[in-house]
Amino acid sequence: MARDYEQYCGLARGLDVVGERWTLLIVRELLYGPRRFTDLEEGLPGIPPSLLSARLKELQSAGLVTREILPPPAGSTVYRLTDAGKKLEDTLYALARWGVRFGRRPRKSYAARPEWAVFAFHSLFRPEAAEGVHDVYELRLPKGTFRLMVDDGVLEVEGASGPRADLVLTGDMSTVMFTLMGRLLAKDAVRRGDLELEGDPKALDRLLKTFRLEAPAAA
Repeated sequence: MARDYEQYCGLARGLDVVGERWTLLIVRELLYGPRRFTDLEEGLPGIPPSLLSARLKELQSAGLVTREILPPPAGSTVYRLTDAGKKLEDTLYALARWGVRFGRRPRKSYAARPEWAVFAFHSLFRPEAAEGVHDVYELRLPKGTFRLMVDDGVLEVEGASGPRADLVLTGDMSTVMFTLMGRLLAKDAVRRGDLELEGDPKALDRLLKTFRLEAPAAA
């Protein structure tokens, strides 16, 4: 890698590898499977193609990403995380939990993609609070429907609707996320018409304990 802090420190060496602008967001896009170059461009609005190409080459050189050609009939060239790249997953979730404290209500100009919702739910999930919980939460958002399946501390997320859910929440992404973060009370969002709830009221309590992230009100 071109960057070198020249420090005998694991953090400095890690930043040598992934500290450049856009690099960790590329890793985020690859967390849930291989992506074509055009898929990455679509998932990273604003990145110049030349810079994306350069970052991918750097990640390949570092052994975090591999470039493959899918077998026929697809035959597409895709990028995939290596085992070393996948080990960044927990680091990205932890950084997202920390970073959301500096968040604010999104502007209309902000990009939003369904895949980022999946990433957000994994970031907010607290396995220790989900022990003994066996619930299915369905979130109906403008960008898609997601089912959060919690089974005794294990989370699975799928982008689909289904026949059974302990609790269904319908609203926009910011309302749902602000509710989970404790910045917005569910009853206030419901009263204003920003959020609709259907199902077991006790499941809402379990949902908030399982995914809740306390953030400073002034953030």
